[in-house]
Amino acid sequence: MMIWMLLWLIQPSAITDQFNNPYEIHTLNGHWVVVDFAASWCGPCHKALPQLQRLADSNTAVKVIVVCVDNTKKGYSGLIERHKLSMPVLWDQQQSWVAHFNPPGMPTTLVLDPNGKVVYQHTGYSPEDWSKLLQFLNHTVSVGSSSTASE
Repeated sequence: MMIWMLLWLIQPSAITDQFNNPYEIHTLNGHWVVVDFAASWCGPCHKALPQLQRLADSNTAVKVIVVCVDNTKKGYSGLIERHKLSMPVLWDQQQSWVAHFNPPGMPTTLVLDPNGKVVYQHTGYSPEDWSKLLQFLNHTVSVGSSSTASE
């Protein structure tokens, strides 16, 4: 328990997205944010990423960020290219965001409230999981019906 608390206190270093925009955890405060941990080798991630992109494209109430945990630039770039991702995809090469949030598996989807607190977490992907996430967002954040992307 003490180790987890220490990891929570350690803020991950800034990492950049595919457009070289820097991201730090504290800069997300003030916004509702969906953070999805994904990898090129993760089958369920490939099903979740198009849904996340549609969510990012269809609303402004929540920011959507993907954190890629691949060890290689090739895996990171391949993930972006395969799904033509335009939402921010961060390459966590140093695993600092992984250490901070400690995702139990891939994909892990988190919702952060405007104070940076994790208020929703799910690991894995299925259409039912996606529906639950959208229901949570629609109820909590009011992202609207346009974000109900289907598989």
